[in-house]
Amino acid sequence: MLRTIPELLAPAGSPEALMAGLDAGADAFYCGAPDFNARKRAKNFTRDDIEGATALLHSKGKKLYITLNTLIYDHELPAAIELLIFLNRIKVDAVIVQDLGIMSLISENFPDLTIHASTQAFAHNRLQCEFLRNLGVRRIVLPREMSLVEIEEIQRLVPLEYEIFIHGAMCFSFSGACLFSSYEFGASGNRGECRQACRHAFAKNKDTASEEFYPFSMKDLNSAPILDKLLSLNPASLKIEGRLKNSDYVFKTVSHYRKLLDTYKSGGTASSSELLKGQRISSTGYFTDSSYSRIVASEAPGITGEVIGQAEIHKRDEITLNLSKTLQKGSRIRISDDKGRVIHDGTLLNFNTRQSGSKVTIHWYSAGVTPTKGRYTALLLGSTNPQDPTRAFKHALTERKLDSVTLSLKWKSGQLITEASVKGKTFLKDHSSDFPLEDARSGDRDALTLKLATIFAETAAHTFSVNSVRIDIPESKFAPPSSIKAIRREIFDAVEEKLKSLRQSSESVLMEKLYGIYEKKLTDCAITDGETLQQCKIEELTLEKEADALSDSDVYLLLPVFVADSRLPLWEKKIKSLISSGYSRFIASSYGWLSFLKQQNKTIKAVSGPYVYCVNRFTLSLLRLYGADAFIISPDIKNGEIAPLNRSKFAKIIPGIPKEYFITRLRLPEKEYFYKGKSFNVTNHDEYDTLNLN
Repeated sequence: MLRTIPELLAPAGSPEALMAGLDAGADAFYCGAPDFNARKRAKNFTRDDIEGATALLHSKGKKLYITLNTLIYDHELPAAIELLIFLNRIKVDAVIVQDLGIMSLISENFPDLTIHASTQAFAHNRLQCEFLRNLGVRRIVLPREMSLVEIEEIQRLVPLEYEIFIHGAMCFSFSGACLFSSYEFGASGNRGECRQACRHAFAKNKDTASEEFYPFSMKDLNSAPILDKLLSLNPASLKIEGRLKNSDYVFKTVSHYRKLLDTYKSGGTASSSELLKGQRISSTGYFTDSSYSRIVASEAPGITGEVIGQAEIHKRDEITLNLSKTLQKGSRIRISDDKGRVIHDGTLLNFNTRQSGSKVTIHWYSAGVTPTKGRYTALLLGSTNPQDPTRAFKHALTERKLDSVTLSLKWKSGQLITEASVKGKTFLKDHSSDFPLEDARSGDRDALTLKLATIFAETAAHTFSVNSVRIDIPESKFAPPSSIKAIRREIFDAVEEKLKSLRQSSESVLMEKLYGIYEKKLTDCAITDGETLQQCKIEELTLEKEADALSDSDVYLLLPVFVADSRLPLWEKKIKSLISSGYSRFIASSYGWLSFLKQQNKTIKAVSGPYVYCVNRFTLSLLRLYGADAFIISPDIKNGEIAPLNRSKFAKIIPGIPKEYFITRLRLPEKEYFYKGKSFNVTNHDEYDTLNLN
């Protein structure tokens, strides 16, 4: 008896990577449009690419999910709405979303668009998952920081589709709660611009650069050794990370897991200790043992690729590679220093090769290279040459059918009268075409009806299919096939034009409706003409802190960002006790806390915390619906970036709040770290640590 296995979901940072994953046997893919996705450094897909990929994958029974997994600022909403209308038209299988306002927008206005909550939404416990389910989310991409036991429990508590990362790079901070790149480089990870500061070198001593190490460089996730245990949880989807990876990586990794899953399906074991050549040092992540020493590679930032020789850079835009083997055009090469830092990445296109015995010298001409002293390590990242996606996409588009049409053909006085409908709704009525008929010979009686039914079932390159044809024509009449095909062409062109017009009209109506909602939401935001930001006095709440140890009841009690389900009942009991003691002001550090507080009593004043990320009018409207009296602007976001929300009477700031660069479930071994002359201290919380700027 065959076992049931989940979907194998592959990354597609480029059309070429998608084709490689398709060849390797992935069931579904996730890719980004040019904007609003968390991997802006990936090649990503144009809209034409997305439409072609959707058609191609659907023709093969596969799925495509589009990532809108960043925060979307208020002034970007019109562009986001227009993108959603496009994705709805071409019928992508789901959109992966971080922004709560965008989830609300989709849920209320796009019934045919399926919402998957991104791992950036940080749905780590029952309260978070219930909130998202109530918002219309169909699937949740779980945080990588959850154990197998916690995943099993959340599936029991909140039945829903769950997607689990099984392979690839891991963030040091909770996804969606890392502000290091934003603070240090002005490049927010929540905007798809992460500079991967966790891979950079830090020091234990401010004055001793020689003691550099990599305390936040995570080992890659590799679930193959425990895949049997993961499969026993019956997740909806197993996800491979890697939209910044090349086609070779995608092909090899998908092939590896495809083989393991198919073996399991046939009754064998899925687990494997086999290591994928050229990939970073790995662990099984948080699934079984989340100790710092087991899942962090602090001795190096992590090197990806197969070491193939050394590299020297003596001239601008030229790298000399000293290798032990030849390379083919199209190979992906990385040059790293002795500490694993990337000096240059690129594809081998313009080069010449000289070979002497076993020694191979390649002069690689690559723009952007600056002459430096020393020797570096050359690594081969991959060299797979998947089929050209352009032809495959174009061919799939010619075969794609967006609508299933029912036709009614009736002949009267030399005219063929056509009606057409979709899902029971008539959109073409009394369309008349000249169709002269001959008297049928005795052997051709009833033949015309059969020929019409057969020929009209074939829609060729039109964007619709015909599911049935009702025909009302005298059995005594006859027409040659050439006449039937000619009339079919004329009728199908009319059907196509009408369907296109209806789609455009429908989208125009929807756009007008959404712009009306967009304008009304601004009124709901209570925007004023002047600066309204108010300070918010806070005190962090802990399980150990009793009511009499807290400040006066007017203070806002800050609830924790992360609470595992196993400890959630303790926190709920604690908060209820404080409410009974007269405390009524709370800062909800996660959106799950908002729904919990709303259920308590009407006297509570709840403020959504900075990690809830209220950056557009749809989010503010949603938070107000869930009982938020105000929202705190995340300290890494400049007020002007979320205009006009910064002038809302509901907007608040926290004066003197510590800059939390990382929030991690790991317990950090040091109390202080140094980076580029700056000092960072570690603060221990109940279930997580934060790295704060001193």
